[in-house]
Amino acid sequence: MIILGKVLIFMALGVVVAKFVASFLGKGDVSWLNKLVTVILCLFIGFELYQMSQLLLAKP
Repeated sequence: MIILGKVLIFMALGVVVAKFVASFLGKGDVSWLNKLVTVILCLFIGFELYQMSQLLLAKP
């Protein structure tokens, strides 16, 4: 299960890098790539907020 998580993280990182390169080359207006990067970033922010809330709730 840990290996699957690492693979998914590297795939998401690859998509974000691909979006950056596409934008840098002037081809960044790809609808499906924009939506995919938005979903990835929302999931990342949600996960970070979850971790922060767990940390705040665990403190006595």
